[in-house]
Amino acid sequence: MFEIAPNFDDQPQIRAALTDSRIPLEQCFDKMLEQVPGWAWENAERRKVSLAWFPDLLADDRGQP
Repeated sequence: MFEIAPNFDDQPQIRAALTDSRIPLEQCFDKMLEQVPGWAWENAERRKVSLAWFPDLLADDRGQP
């Protein structure tokens, strides 16, 4: 998250690996690193939303209360 983007889990392949109910929670991070291809990480980095570090500001930026 710190190296790629705060919203790295918006990338579909990364999100799928993180939410795979077949993988025990304690193994989820390691499995994600093994299973997600390099291009998906590059895609997540390109889609970086720096304001995701500050969700309150992001909500304001989108016109939400």
